[in-house]
Amino acid sequence: MDVPQTEFAVTFVRHGESTDNLKSIWAGWKDAGLSVHGFNQAEASGASHANIKIHTIFSSPLERAHTTALQVLKHQREPKPPLILTPLLREQHFGIAEGQKISYKRTTTLGNGSSEFSPLEDRTSKFPQGESAEDVAIRADNFIDEFFYPLMEDISTLRSSEDQPQARIHIYVVSHGIAISELVAAFLRRDRHADTAQSQAWRGLRNTGWTRILVGLDPTANESFSTAPSMTTVESTPSDVHSIPEENATQTGPATSAKPNIIVRITHVNQSSHLNNLKRQKGIGSSTYDQNQKPITDFFSGGSLAKSQS
Repeated sequence: MDVPQTEFAVTFVRHGESTDNLKSIWAGWKDAGLSVHGFNQAEASGASHANIKIHTIFSSPLERAHTTALQVLKHQREPKPPLILTPLLREQHFGIAEGQKISYKRTTTLGNGSSEFSPLEDRTSKFPQGESAEDVAIRADNFIDEFFYPLMEDISTLRSSEDQPQARIHIYVVSHGIAISELVAAFLRRDRHADTAQSQAWRGLRNTGWTRILVGLDPTANESFSTAPSMTTVESTPSDVHSIPEENATQTGPATSAKPNIIVRITHVNQSSHLNNLKRQKGIGSSTYDQNQKPITDFFSGGSLAKSQS
């Protein structure tokens, strides 16, 4: 099988540790911020990807993911890539279980009116007012059709007209554990050569861990974007952040029209070497990160006092 000439490296980054990650509760759309340790993870993640020239960053709008994405953006050189927020990248919605305790026995109602909810049984199960894993898979398909394919088409068309070697294009997607699992699976389903039976091997990411896939047009399919059905183009905005309206998260199901066949190769899974030397700060590591709070080192160095007197 030939290797496609133009490749897109899609790197999926899970958000840093949130305050809800420290609790045994269902936290999908519940919008908890990062812990201090989680922010330090995000900062280390951004620094570790600084030498990669990123074309576009996509992110879930939930605070824990958005803050992590901003750290990736911060460490990029000028001109910085656009950061696009879309609800399609949010975590699975757990409905009435959001914020409630996780029970590994059965769903029970406690005396104080709160409840404990046991894990869902299969991919079609959902809590009332929530989403199933299949619903998240639909969102993943919609992300590829509405955002990735148009971007891939724009870049492929531009590169094909250039008299130069085809460079690898880096796309970053900052999201959540379950959502990323469904995103990788959705890409693999578009590759007729992929062995989707091995899907469990790449599921699961630690906070700010990253997984990378290489995506390219399948040269054996004798098809290109020019012969495929037309798609809406997403403009690459020069501004740092471009938010996508909430209504774009509506689940209409994956598109049924044919799209160009792609080749997908998984090259990295759950990489986290950037965390090797990162230690949780005693006393404050598990508290909520506050961007206006000065580091404790500033106080003891006299930095905070000097700034207040200047």
